[in-house]
Amino acid sequence: MKSPYIIISTAMSADGKIATSSRKPIKLSNKEDLKAVDKLRSECDAILVGSRTIKKDNPRLILKNEKLKLKRVQKGFSENPAKVAISKYCDIPTKSNFLQEGDSTKYVFTTNLASKKDLRRVRKYANVIVSNKRLVNLITLVNTLYKKGIRKLLVEGGGTTNFEFMKNGLVDKLRIAVAPRIIGGSEAPTLADGTGFNEESMLKLKLLTVKKLKDIVVLWYKKEYGFKMNDDFYMKIALQEAKKCKPSNKAYSTGAVIVNNGKILGTCYSRKYRRMHAEECVLKYSKSYLEGSVLYTTIEPCSTRLSGEIPCIKHILNKKISRVVFAAYEPKIFVNGKGAQILAKKGVKVSHLKKFEEESLALNSHLLK
Repeated sequence: MKSPYIIISTAMSADGKIATSSRKPIKLSNKEDLKAVDKLRSECDAILVGSRTIKKDNPRLILKNEKLKLKRVQKGFSENPAKVAISKYCDIPTKSNFLQEGDSTKYVFTTNLASKKDLRRVRKYANVIVSNKRLVNLITLVNTLYKKGIRKLLVEGGGTTNFEFMKNGLVDKLRIAVAPRIIGGSEAPTLADGTGFNEESMLKLKLLTVKKLKDIVVLWYKKEYGFKMNDDFYMKIALQEAKKCKPSNKAYSTGAVIVNNGKILGTCYSRKYRRMHAEECVLKYSKSYLEGSVLYTTIEPCSTRLSGEIPCIKHILNKKISRVVFAAYEPKIFVNGKGAQILAKKGVKVSHLKKFEEESLALNSHLLK
């Protein structure tokens, strides 16, 4: 999976809010900060926003400085960076600045919930990429942009968009302009909203620079890659998934995580969908670019299923997963499992994280009595 270099840029109040509780846009930048953001935009290949930002703020997403435009043209680029929008229903207003302003290419990523009428309307102004699911897959989005020549992406989304990029590991740097304002309100959007991180999965950052622009303080951070890229971290997430399972007398409670190049492509747990095993579920619903990925699972993938359905090891081999990491061998309760042994013989790297075995089996104590 290939991805552009991704920067999240936002302005927030001293208490971390990016708008009021009513979502009303407010000015949190000064003249110097806006000038710095303009320069940052000029150095990027594309700027991404969510549909809510387009409807509430109606941003133009074009450069203001004519010298910066000229500099881009002299390098063989368009005057302005490409525009990218995520719109679940493809309901971006026709008269929005996103669609009407600027000479650059425009991309709208939408879902199968979009009406044919809206698709036809927006396609008059932008390239529309439709997902066959109800949500836009950000892994697919960034890979698509990379294939279209986007190497540096600036995300200027709201709290939900920002969080989804962070949750998927799709952020390299953050630029945060802190304004001397207090907004307050539990319902006011923040830099990162969504479901939030737990203690094990929270994003760790390293402070790079601090710069004062009159009454604005600009903080630059980079993602601390070493924090996320280890087996213990991902296995703890898999265990959190396993805890979501409703106990069954006929199947194990298992959690699974799929990772590619340090980025989480998907998580799942047993029986989230019908009788699916966790590994089967995460491989099915994280369809994009799984070859070479690493699968973390709390119990050894099954090699046989009493139901007669396809065992998890076949799904793993079909998706060309390069490595499987598991916490506990499959207990010999239902079948005599040999998943790890078979995968190893087929060339898949297999690792047993024994330190998590006790915790994994404890989630299935009702079966082990």
